[in-house]
Parts: sequence; structure tokens; C-alpha cells
Amino acid sequence: MNHNILVVEDDPFWQNLIQETLAGDYQVRVVATYDEAKQVLEEAKRQEERIDLVTVDMGLPSLLDSEGATIKAGQRVVNYLSRHHPDVPCIVVTGLPDISTTQVRDLFKRYNVFDFITKHNFDLGEFLDIVERAIEHAGDEEPHGTNRIGRYEIVKELGRGAMGIVYQALDPNIQRTVALKVLRPDLTSDPEFKQRFRREARSAGRLIHPGIVTVFDAAEHGNISFLVMEYLEGQTLDQLIKETGALPPARVCDIAVQICDALDYAHDAQIIHRDIKPSNIFSLPGDRVKLADFSIARMLAEPRLTRTGIVGTLDYMSPEQAMDRDIDHRTDIYALGVVMFEALTGQLPFQTDNPGATLLKIISEPMPSPRDLDPSVPVGMAAVILKATAKDPARRYQSAAEMRQALQSIPQDRDKTDEAGSTQENSR
Repeated sequence: MNHNILVVEDDPFWQNLIQETLAGDYQVRVVATYDEAKQVLEEAKRQEERIDLVTVDMGLPSLLDSEGATIKAGQRVVNYLSRHHPDVPCIVVTGLPDISTTQVRDLFKRYNVFDFITKHNFDLGEFLDIVERAIEHAGDEEPHGTNRIGRYEIVKELGRGAMGIVYQALDPNIQRTVALKVLRPDLTSDPEFKQRFRREARSAGRLIHPGIVTVFDAAEHGNISFLVMEYLEGQTLDQLIKETGALPPARVCDIAVQICDALDYAHDAQIIHRDIKPSNIFSLPGDRVKLADFSIARMLAEPRLTRTGIVGTLDYMSPEQAMDRDIDHRTDIYALGVVMFEALTGQLPFQTDNPGATLLKIISEPMPSPRDLDPSVPVGMAAVILKATAKDPARRYQSAAEMRQALQSIPQDRDKTDEAGSTQENSR
């Protein structure tokens, strides 16, 4: 089978070298810019054509955004792949000779990069070996043999994330529909990721709450590690926002109250979620919601594991989490405030195409009010968001229960034209 590889490289010498190296065994397409790469990937998706691997030159010429800020095009390609094509492995080619000791490795571990290779003393054999391993792991992501993992019969794939693939499955022993979360094969050889995966089972399995997805079991089958979870009929908040845009304030308030209740329970059990975002919140019939994926939850009482970089989703990270500092339960409160902002406005508070620029804004820029984007957002809800997302954790709500109480006390008929300037300044 000929695998399709997209090479994103602007230097003619490296274009020719990489293409000649791969052409004998792979179908290779070369593009030179972010826009060209995005166009190829989008067209392949429309045509249902598989792209098996992307190599990205981190030295692509920088671009300027509308405000004159510099955007590194290579980072933009990697960020786009992580967001829109998480199943496509990516190899970063860089001109940095000290790639193994720089923070670049930690930064891009968050963006699903399979491996790195430096142009300094570039080794064709090493490059081909990395390509072969990436292709092999991509092919191994599907269940082996018949549509079964262990005793569970696979029905269909539900989604893919940074740690694995989720399938709808049937437990034939009790005829129950479940969701299987399968650890990515390329992570099974990484002791820390396997430890983190087992920790998800330990932490999430302790949580029995109507607002939290239930974990039934954790198991291994051959070299496949997986969780067995409750199957939910519904859609994620992320899907809902993409379909409908901004949600009514009353609905956002109700969602936030339910998530606060779930977080209050988890925090009381000494568990931090660390990755609150719309794609981890399920909207169910009857206006119920459930919080999913404690895959990077950290037990407060558990010894700290070896770090391989920041974990979480950048757009929803608190400043302290983005700076890789020690965190506590208040990082979840910050993230929920960002989720509320997005649900009310249909936009993130800090929108950029460059993860480095997003990181800088999270750390240094004041949180905008949702009323700056939509003046119809109730003053009370804007005030809750600004307090929840204060840069200093000491100025946020000190518990999810306190935030829930603030949300429940917002008058439904309060004048939306009231000024919230003093609240906004105090919360920052």
C-alpha cells in the first residue's frame, strides 16, 4: 500500500532532498506555505483521501497578522494539525541543533507531534526510520483482527484526542452499550503516559456523581490499554456551539451551575480535572450535562509524576498552568470561566493562530469582558466570568461551590445595561 505524505517545506534544497528520500516508497506532495498545506488537507478530507503523515519545517518564513504581530508559520501548521487532523501523525524538521534540550520539545508534545529531527547533521537513515515508525503507528491505531477489543465488540469510532481514540462498543456479557477509550499505540511504550492512563482509571473510577461520566473498568488486551466508560447519547458542548453559535445566557448559566456541582464533588475528593473545555462537557436530553475525561487529572495527595511538558488545552489554561507552575482546584474554575465566555459569545477570549501568541495573552493580557463582544450578555454573568478568570488565583472564586452560589444568585431580570467596570477591574 502506498502511503501519502505531505511535506511542508519552503527551501528548495530540503524540498528536493526529502522528496527524493521518500519518493521510492511513498506518494509525496510538497507545499511551501501554511495556506497551501491547509488547502491540501481540507481537500483530502472532502475527497475522503487519507493523508498518512505530515512533515513540517519549523523554519517556514514568519507571517504578520492584522495587528502586525509575528506568527511563526511552522507553529501554525502544527497547531492546525492538532486541532483539525489529530489522527494524522506529524514530524517536525527543525534547524535548531539542540532540539533535544530545548523547550520546543515540551511545547510540541502538547500538539500531537510524533517526533523531531534536526537539519543539523541530518541523517537520512534516521529520518526514514522515524517516517516508518510514524506510518506504522498510524496504521496500528485501528482495532486489530475482528471488530473487537478484549470481549468488547466495536460498533464505531466516536472521536480522537491527544491520548487516544474513543469507540462505541457493546459488552456482550451484559448486553450494555459502552464507550471504550483506547490509549494511542505510540504512547504505550511511554511509561509516563501509561501511568497517566492508569491514573485516569483510579481517579475517575472513584467519582460517582450524576454530573460526571462513569468509568466502569480499566483493562489491557495485548498491547492495547483501554478504559470502559458509560456511553452517552448526546453531543458535546463544543459541537453545540459550532452548530448554533452563542447559547442563551440562561442555558449557559444552567450548564455552568451543573459543572460547578460536579467540580465541587471532584475537588472534595482531592481531584483536579485540569482540562475543562467544551469538548469534555456532554449535553444530554433534559438539559442535563456531564463532565468527561479526567485523563490528566492529578490526585492532590499523590506524589507528583515526572513532567514531560505542560498538559491541558492551551485555550482554556489558567495563567499558572500555562506557565507550568504548581496548580490547585482554582485552575478548573478559571477554565470554566473561559468555557462560559465561549458559550455566551461563540468566541474564545484570546483568539490567535499561533500558540505562542495565545500563551503570551493568557499570561499577560487582561481578560476581556464578554460584553465587549456582545453587550446583551447579562452584567451578572460577565462579572462571574471575570472573577472566575482573574489572573491571580487568590482573586478568583475559592471553590466551585462559591462560583455555583454566585451563578444561582444572578437576577434573571437584571438590567443588562448596568456598568460592570469596577467588578471587571477588581477581578483582574
